[in-house]
Amino acid sequence: MPATPNYLVYDWANRLVEPIIGHESATIKWSWTDAHTGSIVIPGQPSDALLTTVLDADIRPVLFKADTAASRPFTGRIHNAEYLDEGEGPSLELTIVGDRIWFDAMLAVAFPTGSPAEQAGHESDDRTGPLETVIKSYIADAADRLSVPMVVVPPPDPDPSPVVSLSARMVTLSELIGDALEAHGYGIDVRMWRTGDPLPEAVTFEPEPGTLLVDVITPVDNRNLLWQQEQLATWSLSSTARTAHRAYVGGPGSGTERTFSEWVDTDAVAAQGRFALPELYVDNNSEATDAATAARAALAAKAGGKTVRFTVVDENPWRFGLDWELGHYAYARIAGGLFRAQITEVELAEQPGQAITYTPQCGPAAPGRPEEVIEAVARLTAQLRTQQARR
Repeated sequence: MPATPNYLVYDWANRLVEPIIGHESATIKWSWTDAHTGSIVIPGQPSDALLTTVLDADIRPVLFKADTAASRPFTGRIHNAEYLDEGEGPSLELTIVGDRIWFDAMLAVAFPTGSPAEQAGHESDDRTGPLETVIKSYIADAADRLSVPMVVVPPPDPDPSPVVSLSARMVTLSELIGDALEAHGYGIDVRMWRTGDPLPEAVTFEPEPGTLLVDVITPVDNRNLLWQQEQLATWSLSSTARTAHRAYVGGPGSGTERTFSEWVDTDAVAAQGRFALPELYVDNNSEATDAATAARAALAAKAGGKTVRFTVVDENPWRFGLDWELGHYAYARIAGGLFRAQITEVELAEQPGQAITYTPQCGPAAPGRPEEVIEAVARLTAQLRTQQARR
């Protein structure tokens, strides 16, 4: 991992045009739930080769790579290039999008091996199984159908990821897999491989340069990535009251033929006491969803709870690429409580006259399990000693 990021531009045939040097500012934002993004501003007159290439982004793809402190390269394409002069001299502004954008332009169809004319006889492509296996099977089928230069990393056998059920019919891969990944905290890595780049362990051959590698990323929780309140750059902690613990569910039917049932969150009843706000009504006039599932979903929406968000500054005390990565679970001690949240965004910022920074953004946090507190603090102390010894 380089001390200073390297930014490289490639043409539509994956030939290196040139590295970007002399830029005024650069931002790379990694996202756990969406395509990565970035922007670079280059003042003055760029080379003819770079300028000609990026201003043809509307005609043919212009590819991009950034080597940073992250363990894997950032790869993608130039989404927009603007060469302008607003009175202070010319500059070239590049807007970049990561290779997960491919999934916005690939469909999961009802009959993946059939022609468009054959889709009419198939309602949907339904699959149930371990999350990683199911998601990768849809992606591999779409890549084969479209002849996309993509290698899907084989899932482990056995696959320990949670069981999911997905149904595809003329939806993008992004729409199909996004909710399942987010619900279970998993991510997905899509990057273009070039000679010298790291390969996943499960890939036992060297792919052709320019091949897109796709892998489902398991969330990491090593329980020692802990920040104290005074080390947090920003934080917020709020508590919202529960507004129901009992669901009255209206089932299928109409009029006097309609069935009803009642579902109670007994744990909430025990915790709330006699002054708890009691019930809500759930209209579940559908055989597709059972009463218990509908009741649980409705009660969960009224459960209230604590909401915690926090951001940290890299190297205080943990370092991006060494101690933590996008998707890792982090712990923070706020107002005397221990909270756990997944790192869902990381932003690299290069600004004139300032040090390069990597800033993680954590998603909604949940209380950390009490039995982990002593262990996490002990590991934090040991890790701090190691970190100090490195410097």
